Amino acid sequence: MTRKHIHNPTVTLLMQTCGGHQHKIGRAVRSFLDQAYRDCYLLIVNTHPAPLTFAAGTPRNVLIHNVRDIFTRPVEQHMYSEGLVFTDCWSILDDDDSIASNHVQQLVEFWNTVESRTEKPLQVISPHIMACYPNGAKEMDCAGWMCSLFERLTREEIAYVYKLFPANLICGDDSWIATNTYFDRREFDGRRTYYWDRCGASHVSAHETRNEGKIDDHYWYARNYWKLKLEAQAAELRPVDLGKENDE
Repeated sequence: MTRKHIHNPTVTLLMQTCGGHQHKIGRAVRSFLDQAYRDCYLLIVNTHPAPLTFAAGTPRNVLIHNVRDIFTRPVEQHMYSEGLVFTDCWSILDDDDSIASNHVQQLVEFWNTVESRTEKPLQVISPHIMACYPNGAKEMDCAGWMCSLFERLTREEIAYVYKLFPANLICGDDSWIATNTYFDRREFDGRRTYYWDRCGASHVSAHETRNEGKIDDHYWYARNYWKLKLEAQAAELRPVDLGKENDE
């Protein structure tokens, strides 16, 4: 059965945090609040033991979901978070990244042009981002989920999409879903509106230096994932302050 196409869809940006980027999350939230596309929500899934709060009250269209951390790998948390989506579509905004004010608008504008729908859920993607380093930013091509807009899936569909994700991998499920053949993938050549933060050492991924195809790098990912998560959850979780002076 051909799927019905929805124009100007409602959008959820998923943000997952364990408290590891408290000096950057304010910047990420501000970039969401600056979005030109207004029918958009930010859903923050917090796995820190303490509830996440905002210093000046929760902003408009920002939803907080505090949950006990029962996830042994990122893929399990991602599947859980995607199951919380209530809008027509969803994408990702990491707690240490930021997006240009036209980021969601650009994705929706291309979404609206899609014709000849199939029985598959839709994914539109502009595989271009900016990678931000201490010495400046550089253009990067990326087929990941941060530059995609996905049609909402049922919980059964989420389980199906991820069912073949290797059980021995810690990272990589973000690329897995973005390149999964379950979606009707439509690519366009858009502007670079996602800013991927590569400053500091508190990153689960290290794509420039690690490759999970090698066994030593696989173990490095596992150690690094648990190290960062446990350190973040052991620290005090401060209220999110949206003032720019609090950025790193």
